[in-house]
Amino acid sequence: MTKRLLKKYGAQLGENINFKGGIIIDNATKDKDSTNDYRNIIIGNRSYIGRRVFFDIPNRIVIEDEALISAGVSIFTHAECGNRFMSNYFPMKTGSVKIGKRSWVGANVIILSGVKIGENCVVAAGSVINRSFGSNEVIAGIPARRIGDPMDFKKNIKMPEYDF
Repeated sequence: MTKRLLKKYGAQLGENINFKGGIIIDNATKDKDSTNDYRNIIIGNRSYIGRRVFFDIPNRIVIEDEALISAGVSIFTHAECGNRFMSNYFPMKTGSVKIGKRSWVGANVIILSGVKIGENCVVAAGSVINRSFGSNEVIAGIPARRIGDPMDFKKNIKMPEYDF
């Protein structure tokens, strides 16, 4: 059902995408930057979209092939106060978001406008991504920073032994 509706309203979807549950789409209509459809959503082949993923789509969101977007992730392509006093200090900011091939975005991550996450990245659960990162990085924190390389983690992880 999700795929059919997204395609019907203009989203570009690759093959074999797994939508785990309901997604949330905001600012597709009734916003000055809205396109009145879902054409700003582009999801590549064999990607996974978890439950309650939030798409803010005045600008383009590109999720490349085999990316994994965990439950509760929020992806914003703009930030604005509207026609209010604070807009004098915080003008509207917009920018597309791109999540690279084979990257894994952990649960409840917030990705802000203009961010590009490279290929083969891992983003730790709960992180706030307010700037772009290159490929092959492990990213964590508020605000997020690089904490390593995915291959380093594979070499250094020791599985616990359990005595049942």
